[in-house]
Amino acid sequence: FYNEKNHYNMDLEFIIQTALQYKITYVDRTWGNFRMLPNSKTFSDQSTKQLEKRKLELLKLYLKEETLFFRFRVYLYQLKKIYLPIINLIYRKVNDKLKLEYRKLFC
Repeated sequence: FYNEKNHYNMDLEFIIQTALQYKITYVDRTWGNFRMLPNSKTFSDQSTKQLEKRKLELLKLYLKEETLFFRFRVYLYQLKKIYLPIINLIYRKVNDKLKLEYRKLFC
């Protein structure tokens, strides 16, 4: 169930609670979408730099209560935010190089 007292990131809290109870598998597809409307809580939170702060507060709350495995997953999430752009850049460069080599060989 959603924590109805959490008025700012209840969806994230629901996902955390679900992740703690079920095995989750990553699927590289877009399953949903959203719009940032100027009068929304999310928009105002992001513009006042409160969005990340609220997320970290929520994660810290669950870190205190949950297992080492969950702490590791949160740590990986933080690393992913730092290193994913670098990994993507390397992937694109390698992929571009492979395409160029493929064209040289077969075109």
